[in-house]
Amino acid sequence: MATPESIFKELEGRFAYEARITELILSKGLTTLAEFSHYCTDTADVVATFITTIATKLSNERLQGARLKMAWTAIVAGEKAKRLQM
Repeated sequence: MATPESIFKELEGRFAYEARITELILSKGLTTLAEFSHYCTDTADVVATFITTIATKLSNERLQGARLKMAWTAIVAGEKAKRLQM
């Protein structure tokens, strides 16, 4: 079974957001993509939870927010697709 670190590092690589965001995700105790998909209610919540709190430490807050929103949206869509297949 993959570790939370490897899961979220892979997501970081796929969507090219900064490692500081991955560190924040892991610090919240999230261990799976399913948990990540349910942790926030919408993309605005994703930005408020994971971008706004560390915005001054990011190279480009808007770009990092966009990339993380794309990642979260993809994960949510994947989780919905899994539920439909059941």
